[in-house]
Order: sequence, then C-alpha cells, then structure tokens
Amino acid sequence: AAAVKPLAEPVAAVEVTKMPLPLSVCPGKYTDEARTAAVEGVVVLDVTIDEHGRARDFTVVAGLPHGLTQAAIAAVSACKFSPGERDGQAVPVRVRGYKVRFLLQDGQ
Repeated sequence: AAAVKPLAEPVAAVEVTKMPLPLSVCPGKYTDEARTAAVEGVVVLDVTIDEHGRARDFTVVAGLPHGLTQAAIAAVSACKFSPGERDGQAVPVRVRGYKVRFLLQDGQ
C-alpha cells in the first residue's frame, strides 16, 4: 500500500510572503428560514487554505442562526483561492477572521 502523505501543517498568516486570496466572489446563499426571519449579519471563520487553494479545517468564530453559518462554510468550501506562499513555495495558510456577509436586498 502506498504511504499517505500527511497534510502539511498550516503556517500562520504572518509567516507567508503571499496571502491566499479568493479567485472569485464567493457569496453565502441565504436559507429560506433566514430570509423569512430577516436575519442579516456576518459569519466569521478561521479557515486553512491549503497549498492547492482549497479551504479546509473550519472553526466558527461567530455564527448566525437559521443555517447561515453552514451556508457560509459551504460558500467558502466551494470557493477557489490562490495558494499562499512562503519564500516562493505554496504552503497551507491558517486565515483568521474570514468574513462572509449576509445582507438581505429587495427581491432576494
């Protein structure tokens, strides 16, 4: 059996020479319950962006009710990021305080 390569330990944002950035807008999708309850706000997540630009290892710092916390995690999970770099090498980066805003708009 082939040995499974362990995931590289993420580095702190202060240790990178290039931060991971979203390659597109990754809005959270409102749940029907949240829309009915007129919930607005911000979900704050700590997340690791791996060396391939994929989000993993979520920690909820501040959530919202009615499924919006899960919707924020789903949105960030589906989002592609540029990988963070340290000295020109792609590395996983622990990003603290990543925010996903939920704002109701007319017709939403």
